[in-house]
Amino acid sequence: MGIDRLAMLLTGSASIGPDHAETALGARVAAAAARPPAELHIIDWASPPAYNQATKRLEWATVLESEGGRGANFFTKILGRRGYTSLVMVSSVQDMPAAEAELNKVLAGYRFNDGETYAEYKPGDKVAEYGLAALVLGGAAAIATKKGFWAVLASFFAAAWKFIIAAVIGAGAWLKNLFKKKE
Repeated sequence: MGIDRLAMLLTGSASIGPDHAETALGARVAAAAARPPAELHIIDWASPPAYNQATKRLEWATVLESEGGRGANFFTKILGRRGYTSLVMVSSVQDMPAAEAELNKVLAGYRFNDGETYAEYKPGDKVAEYGLAALVLGGAAAIATKKGFWAVLASFFAAAWKFIIAAVIGAGAWLKNLFKKKE
């Protein structure tokens, strides 16, 4: 059983025929863009980060909450010798176990090319300087973890010093004009 991406986007629009599907999708996207974004809060782990030995993937899930209710985001990273493939599945909290089982069926046929799998690491392969935890946290957090908070902060100020000095000079000129007018 495959995943019908268009049907997923058009959920609730089952009466739309294939000739009108693109128009309906465009209307839904436009309507969603016109609405202000709802706040989305991460509540808890639905499944804490772990390397799944059975699927050979890094997996975790979060429980999210908005004004519309609760949902779950399931993240998986399929690791290879030279990188990884990321996938995010969105589901209701109640349906997550069944959706995860269905996703595992779909991904069962996904493979890196021969010689490129994570298990086929060879001495001399380039190795990332951060661990699997950094893949969960994301790129910026990985750099901060690797270099340390103060090193990241120092590199920011080293790159932005001209803008900071310009802002200070501008603020000084504004204050000077402010007091000059009162005299």
